[in-house]
Amino acid sequence: MTAIIRPYQPGDELGMAFAHSQSILQLCSRDYPAEAIVKWAVKKPEKYLRNSQQGETFWVAEQNDQIIGFAAWEKQELSGFYLHPEYVGQGVGRRLFEVLEQDYRAKTNATAWQLESTITAKPFYEAMGFATVAAATHTFRDGVTTIPVWKMLKTFVK
Repeated sequence: MTAIIRPYQPGDELGMAFAHSQSILQLCSRDYPAEAIVKWAVKKPEKYLRNSQQGETFWVAEQNDQIIGFAAWEKQELSGFYLHPEYVGQGVGRRLFEVLEQDYRAKTNATAWQLESTITAKPFYEAMGFATVAAATHTFRDGVTTIPVWKMLKTFVK
C-alpha cells in the first residue's frame, strides 16, 4: 500500500512522536553515542501541536491509518524530517520531502533553504539537492549533551 502524504492535523501527535523516537533509536544510533540517543529519543507529543500553533508547518506520511513519518519547516529552515525505519528506502521519504519543499516554496519567496543534518541523514539531503556548508554542533535542551551535525543549504533557481 502507498503512503499518503498530507498536512498535519491535531490528533497526529502520538504517531509523530513514535515515528520520531523510532527513527532516532533505530537509525541514528549507528552514528551517535547511546548517551545522546537516550536524551534525544524522548519525545513529548504535545510539542508538535504547540509548534504548529507557533508557525511551524508539518506534513505527515500515513499508511494504514498510522503515522509513519513527518517533516516540518519554519521560517527558512527545514526544521525536522523523521521516518519510521520500516519505511526507509521505499520512496516515502522522497515523496514527503517533495511535498514539503513544494509547500515551502509556494508559501515563501525564499531563494534558499537551510537545515542542520545529522550524520545519518546527510546522504539523503545531498540526494535532495542540499550542499554541505559547514560542520557544526547541536546542543540538546539540557545544555550539556551535544552531537555533531552538518549545516546544509539548498539554493532554488527561480
